Amino acid sequence: MTAIIDLSPALLDQLAAWLPQQRWFGAKGRQISSVAVAASVVLREAATPDGPRGDLLVLAVEFADGGPGEHYQLLLGRRSQLPEELAHVSIGADDGSTAYDGIWDAELSGELLADLAAGVHRDWVGFNPEPGEQIPSGLPGRVLSAEQSNTSVVFGDELMLKMFRRVAPGVNPDLELHRALRGVDSKEVATLRASIEGTLDGESCLLGLLDRKS
Repeated sequence: MTAIIDLSPALLDQLAAWLPQQRWFGAKGRQISSVAVAASVVLREAATPDGPRGDLLVLAVEFADGGPGEHYQLLLGRRSQLPEELAHVSIGADDGSTAYDGIWDAELSGELLADLAAGVHRDWVGFNPEPGEQIPSGLPGRVLSAEQSNTSVVFGDELMLKMFRRVAPGVNPDLELHRALRGVDSKEVATLRASIEGTLDGESCLLGLLDRKS
């Protein structure tokens, strides 16, 4: 069963105001009526009072027009004191801490890479290296800021992790294509190293792809 964490009503309201401001939010012009947590898993507990907590969330967004809702992925970070370099991704205050878009936090994105290297499963989320791949961990990560619809983190000089912002249940053609080309050793696209896959509405969904940086 997919785990759900409780977010405060205030934080959910802040997310409803914050989401339309993001370049990757695909429902520009539609008024949000509600935001709820459809699925969640703890990625990292705060190890120190000043350290970050990270929760990997799928948010269910409903709209005032009564049309179809959408699902968005967020690595929700929370810190008692938000470093200045993360101020631009702040979402708002939440019970004595500041909530923010944690994919920009190198400590939290590093947890994603470490889980991929270890091939772990966290409840409904699988961090899955491709057969025969050895994923390094501990590499510094930085977000590529030019992307519109997704968010990519470059680790060192060799790896790039694409985190899908809008997610949907079912087979993802990006993953199928990458695996097919990897199977024939194609050089047309960057080599697939690993994937982050979850479950949404009883079906598989793709959350992220780790490629060898081309």
